[in-house]
Amino acid sequence: MGSAELSGLRLLTEQHEEGLDELLQTLRTAAGLEAQPSLGIDALDELLTLFRYPAVSANTSAPDLLSEHDARDAERSDGYPINPFVHEGTSGPLTVDEPSGRPKPVAKPPIVSVSTDSTSSHRMGLATAFLDYIVAISILPPVIDGSPFPGKGKLVVYLDSNERFSAIRLSKTLRGITSTALNSGSFPNHTQATPADLTHEALNHVHVHRPQSSHQLVATLRSLTEYLLRKQEHKSFERSLGLIVLDSADAFYWQDRARSENVNVTATSAERDNSSSDSDSDTLNARPSRRTMSRPNGTHRIIAAETVKLLRHLQKKFDCAVIFIPQNKFIGDNTSRSVDERGRNLQAGETSFPPYAISNLSNDPWDSFPTMSLVITPINSVPQFPSTVSIDHCIRERESREAAHTSTKYAIRVDWTKDNNWGPTLKAQIQELVRRGRGQLLMSFGRDGFLPINQQST
Repeated sequence: MGSAELSGLRLLTEQHEEGLDELLQTLRTAAGLEAQPSLGIDALDELLTLFRYPAVSANTSAPDLLSEHDARDAERSDGYPINPFVHEGTSGPLTVDEPSGRPKPVAKPPIVSVSTDSTSSHRMGLATAFLDYIVAISILPPVIDGSPFPGKGKLVVYLDSNERFSAIRLSKTLRGITSTALNSGSFPNHTQATPADLTHEALNHVHVHRPQSSHQLVATLRSLTEYLLRKQEHKSFERSLGLIVLDSADAFYWQDRARSENVNVTATSAERDNSSSDSDSDTLNARPSRRTMSRPNGTHRIIAAETVKLLRHLQKKFDCAVIFIPQNKFIGDNTSRSVDERGRNLQAGETSFPPYAISNLSNDPWDSFPTMSLVITPINSVPQFPSTVSIDHCIRERESREAAHTSTKYAIRVDWTKDNNWGPTLKAQIQELVRRGRGQLLMSFGRDGFLPINQQST
C-alpha cells in the first residue's frame, strides 16, 4: 500500500460521524442555550434545573475524569456511563471546562415523572389533571400583541394509553389560563384575542395517539418522527416538538403479563406432552428456556426497555421534554404511610420506617428513566369514609364533601422517596428551596379546572 493510500486511510479513520440532532445539541451547548425552561412553570423548572445540572465541587480536577473512550464504552441502560467520575451531588457524566480545567456535568434530559400518594380514583385522576395543565402551557402562545403570555408555543404529542385524555377537560383548563391572563391588565385594550379563540387554536397542536397495546405503543413511537416531519399530516409543522406525554407507563402491564403467562402455560403443556415419551432420566434435565419463560414480568420488562429507549431517542432528537405517569406500585394497603409522609420524614433525616407496600418490579426500566420525580399530595385532604358507614350517610354528605374536595389544595413536590441517588449536595439545595418557600407548586380545583392557586378565577 502506497504512502498516499496510507495517508488517505489515516484520514478516514479520523473522521467522526454524528447526526443532525447531535450537531444541534453541540451548537446549543456552545451558544449557552442549555438552561432554557423545559416545562414553562417557574417553580418546577427551578427544581428541574437542579436535577439536570448537578453541582460539582470546585476541588475536582480534570485528571480524575474518565476518558471519553472509557465513558463511551461503559454506557448504562439509561444512557449514562456506568462508572463516570462522580462527586458529591453528581450522578451524570462529566466533561471538562477548558478555561478552568474543572469538570462540568453534561445536562441530563428533561424527563419528569408525576404520581400521586394514593391509589384512590380521585387521587389517581390528579396526575392526569396536572398533565392537562402542563400541556396547556406548552401549546399556548408565548406572546400576544407584544405582551408576554403564559405559553411556550410548542406542539405536544400525547400518548393516551389509559384513554383518560379529555379534550373537554383540556379546553376548560385552557380557557381558565387564558381568561386569567387576558384579565390581568397586562394587555392593551385593542387586543382582539379571546379565550375561545386562543383555546381553539391551541387545541390544534395537541396530537393524541391511543395505542391499544404495548406493541402498538412501540410502533407509534417508531413512526413518530416520520409523522411529525410530514407537513401535510398536521397543522403544527411550523412548531417544534416541546413535550411528549405518556399516560401512563403501566397501562398495559396486566395485558403483557397475561400474554406472558399464556405463553408459559402453552410452553409447559407442550413440554409435558413431549416429556411423557422420554425416559425418566431425560425428564430430570430441565431446560434453561423454561426458567426464563416462567417469569411473569419478563415480557413487560422487555417491552418497557424498548419503550424507554425510543422515548430517550425522541427526546434527544427533538430536544423536547418528556413527562409521564409512572407505574403504580401501590398494593392498596391503606394503612401504609403516604409518599408525602415518608418524604417529610426522609427530608427530616429519618432513616428507619415501616416497609412500604410495592409490587415486585425491581430493576424495572421505568425506575431509572426520569431525571426528576414529582408527587402530588393534598395539603388539607378530606378523610375517606369508614368502612362501617352506610350508603344513606354517604349520600347525605355528598354535597359537603364535594365542596370540601373543591377547596382542597394540592402541592406538587419532588418525591423524596427517590432520593437514593441524589447525593448530599442536591438534597441540601432542595431543602434550601423549601426553606425559602419555593420548590413546589400549589394547585387546586376550581371552575376552570386544576390550576395553580394564583391562576384560579375569583
